[in-house]
Amino acid sequence: MVEVVSSGGDRVRDLVDGRHTDSQARAAAQMWGVLWNWDRVPLVDRPAQPGAAIAVREDSGAVLLDLEATPVGSDYVATTPVR
Repeated sequence: MVEVVSSGGDRVRDLVDGRHTDSQARAAAQMWGVLWNWDRVPLVDRPAQPGAAIAVREDSGAVLLDLEATPVGSDYVATTPVR
C-alpha cells in the first residue's frame, strides 16, 4: 500500500504520536484485526527538513517515507506549488 500526502512529516507524527482511538485507527484495526504501533526512524543524520523521519510499522510490513527525510543535497528538492 502506498499513501501519498501533502505533508509526510505530519503523517509520520500522526502515526507515531497520534491517538490510537480516532476513527482512522478504529477502521484500520477492524480491517487488519489488530491496531499496529508505529516507530519514528531517522533516515539520515541531516535530513532535508530538520526533524523529518520515516515511520515504520511494528511488524516492519509497512513504511511511510517522508521525502523530506532524505539527505540534504539529494535529488529530491521540496518545492512549493505555484498557483
